[in-house]
Amino acid sequence: SGAVLSAGQHMLTATFSPTDTSEYTTATAQVTMSVNQATPAISWPPPVAITYGTALSASQLNATSSVAGITAYSPAAGTVLGAGSQTLKATITPTDATDYTVANATATLTVNKAMPENVVASSMATAFVSNPVTFTATLASSAGTPTGTVTFLDGTTQLGTGALTAGVATYSTSSLTSGSHSITASYAGDTNFGAVTSSALTETIEDFTFSAPSGGSTSATVSPGGTANYTLAVTPPSGGTSVSAITFTVTGLPTGATATFNPTSVPAGSGPTNVTLSVGVPATAAV
Repeated sequence: SGAVLSAGQHMLTATFSPTDTSEYTTATAQVTMSVNQATPAISWPPPVAITYGTALSASQLNATSSVAGITAYSPAAGTVLGAGSQTLKATITPTDATDYTVANATATLTVNKAMPENVVASSMATAFVSNPVTFTATLASSAGTPTGTVTFLDGTTQLGTGALTAGVATYSTSSLTSGSHSITASYAGDTNFGAVTSSALTETIEDFTFSAPSGGSTSATVSPGGTANYTLAVTPPSGGTSVSAITFTVTGLPTGATATFNPTSVPAGSGPTNVTLSVGVPATAAV
C-alpha cells in the first residue's frame, strides 16, 4: 500500500499466505485497475481592470499550477483588447503527459474606456458680427484615434455638430451675436473612448458703427452727370481697433449710378476712420 501508480492499466496481485500451512496453501488473485490521467489544478487571481490601449502582460496573464508544464494564453501577451468585459484563457500542457492531461482555465478582465484629451480652438478669437468663425475640436490619445461626433456649444446652447476625421472635428458659424461667448466641444465617445468635454474657449463678437459723423450730411443734391460726396465714419466698438478688415459695398443705387469708396477698405487694427462715399449720377437723372 502507499504506492502511487502512473496513469494507465495496472495489474494488481493479492497474495494470501495462511497461518495454517498444513491445511492451506498460499492463494493469489489478480485484478486490473485503470488509473486515469489527473487534471492539473490552475490558480488564477482575478485580473485588475486596465484601460483601453494597455497591452496584455504578465500582470494579467499570471495563471499558475503545481504541475510543471507550459502555459499558453489566448489572447497572447502584447494584445490590445477593446473596451468592455473580455475573457482570457490559459492552457497548461503538462511536462508529464503520461500522468496529466491538458488543463484550461478562464478569467474575466474589464477593459475601461480611455479618456482622450479634448481641445477646442477658434479661427478668430475676436470677430465682427456676421463674419464666419470656425471652431476646431482636436481629440488625442496615446491609445489611438477617437471616432464619432463632437457637439459645439455656446454655454448650454447647441451650435452644431461635426464628425471626427483623424481626430479632428470642425464647425463654422456666422450667427453669433455681439458679446462674449463661452464655447465648448462635447465629445460623445465611441466603443473604446469615453465622453469628454473640452475646457471653455472665450469667443468675442464685436460690431462697429458706420454712419455720418456728428454734423455730417446724409443727403445731397447734384445735377445730372454730377457726383455726390458723403463722409462716413467707421467706428470700432468702444473706440478700439478693428478686429478684421472692413470692406464696403453699396446697394440700392439709382439706375446708371456708380459708387466708389475712398479708402476702399479699412485694414484690421485700424481705429476710427472716415471714409468718403462718392456717388456719380448719370446725365439723365438727379440724386
